Amino acid sequence: MAYTDIDLGNLLADPKPVTTNSIEPKLGELPWEQMHWEDFQKLCARLVQRQYLPSGIQVFQYGKSGQEQDGIDIIWKTTDACKYSVAEVKHWKAVKPSNIQKWLKAFLDGERATDSQIWILCLSVNIEDDTKLVMAWDAAKTELESHDIQALVWDRGFIEELLRGSPELVERFFSKEIRDRFCYTLSMPTEEPRLFRRNYIGQSDSYLTAENESVRVEVILPTRNSPHASAILSFARSNLEGVSLAIDGKDLVRWLQWAGHPHDPLKGPFTLPLSNPDRFLLTTPKFQLSLSSSEFEQLDWCLRHIWTHYLSAIQTLENDWRCLRFKRLSGSSQPVHALISLPRTLWRLIMEYVSEHDYVKGESDQHIFDASNSVLKVFSPATKPALDAGYHLISYAYDEGGPTGRYEPNINICWNPNNLRELSSPWGPRGQWDAEFTHDWLRLTLLPNVRDWHQRKSQQNLSWLTNPVEKLTGNTPALAMEDYVISLARLSMRHIAEAMTVEELNRCLHAMQLHFSCLSTSAVLEQDLLISVLRCVQHLAYRLPEQHHNYIRGNLQLGREPLVESLVELIASNNTNSTNCTMLEMALRSLICCSENLIWTDSDVKWVQQMLEPVWARMREDLLCEMFS
Repeated sequence: MAYTDIDLGNLLADPKPVTTNSIEPKLGELPWEQMHWEDFQKLCARLVQRQYLPSGIQVFQYGKSGQEQDGIDIIWKTTDACKYSVAEVKHWKAVKPSNIQKWLKAFLDGERATDSQIWILCLSVNIEDDTKLVMAWDAAKTELESHDIQALVWDRGFIEELLRGSPELVERFFSKEIRDRFCYTLSMPTEEPRLFRRNYIGQSDSYLTAENESVRVEVILPTRNSPHASAILSFARSNLEGVSLAIDGKDLVRWLQWAGHPHDPLKGPFTLPLSNPDRFLLTTPKFQLSLSSSEFEQLDWCLRHIWTHYLSAIQTLENDWRCLRFKRLSGSSQPVHALISLPRTLWRLIMEYVSEHDYVKGESDQHIFDASNSVLKVFSPATKPALDAGYHLISYAYDEGGPTGRYEPNINICWNPNNLRELSSPWGPRGQWDAEFTHDWLRLTLLPNVRDWHQRKSQQNLSWLTNPVEKLTGNTPALAMEDYVISLARLSMRHIAEAMTVEELNRCLHAMQLHFSCLSTSAVLEQDLLISVLRCVQHLAYRLPEQHHNYIRGNLQLGREPLVESLVELIASNNTNSTNCTMLEMALRSLICCSENLIWTDSDVKWVQQMLEPVWARMREDLLCEMFS
């Protein structure tokens, strides 16, 4: 099918004006019966162009009169679309349900149905007054949606509503007289700005909309296929109508987390004051915009409510993936997490082991691989006592980077949930392996199996002539993997409640102290976090040897009074709503000093563990926001 570009004889050429002899001062309907069918098709093309296409991009006529057109009169494709959009135009005096069925069949049987995403039926008659037509259209719409094609009907009433806001088109296709009498039948516009819905939240899958009178924020929440967040910001002010501002993931998450904690809505990470006390500057690296204080407060309402949905979305993903302890590779657009580091020579040895234990070469518990030269793929052709049928892991090795790049001696074995995107099995040891299970399996199962396999092969390859003793006894040196394999887990455990001993709790304390020592966030740290840590210090300070008291006094800027009394006063004096990273880190340093210099009881471990739950939760929140921004 050849496409005819737009010229004076095509869809966007000038029509033949239509006039009317009616003396009615206002027109409720347009005189469609006087319009030629070709002009009606041109009018629909103009409306399509206004509704769907940016300035400068044109629609095309599909074929010519007398050619086989497959139920298509107009076709177009936007620059960012993968498929076409098409329209069928019918300037008829009456339409029957069988006509709709016939047009639908012609389109679906045609060559363009498979690469179209929208099908619009343009009619010069109304269908809403005829229930049979409505039912026929509903059936056609359902059929098209089953083929992933969006179906729209532009009947006479809908087209007239579009034209009421386009007086220049009415004048061009009818006349100036008809324009004056048709386009002003509605009430005259007021000077009041158009407002969005008040306190509105709506969500469809990962698409979330928040509106509050003067502000609309449209957000794409992180999903498995697209773990990044992004947003579009719009305002109801007349001088900003039609203007949309894009916010990238890092800025958006920074705003949301700030809004999710106690804050002043006019002192945000994106707000600068202006000389006018009621106006402020919304500023990002890409744009600046002057807004009123009420607009900022309504934007703040949107961000606060979006935060709860965003936090829920990323927590749901992490609960499935269990990837929090493993840092995401910054250079990848995919959620790739580094699990362990090991020498390249050991990775090559693993690939040899995998090749020998391909699932087609045996039925033991170790024959669970789909062998590949450079990819670790765990596969079971049938359901086994420990595994469901199918793939369970597809893992790649990545360079550690740095100035030498691919010549670094070590590589990282990484995990990506999207490598198993098409697998229908649930996350777990029998189905898709999450990051935690993969990390433990690599260290506790795969590497010991590789070590034992390598030792057996080395013993088999020994010569009776040169190594008779080792050949007889089997005492060949084993690979000292523990000296070369490094876990890349940045936390010793996922939840502080898992800490059952003093040593495990100490590792949690060091992780939190390190996190808050280099935390960079605009979100407030609640004062309750500091109070929780100080109460733990106070609880243990009674038994702390006195030689360590000055260290804690220096950390917390206390006087020379007895340590316990000073801590009681410090806790009582902290009645503000927020603290800072330095104070929280110094309090954690003091708690670590107590922990490492006295004997704990089981009740100490349980009580401190419970008191520090909010601090651990805040650290998890920070890491999740970093991971899914």
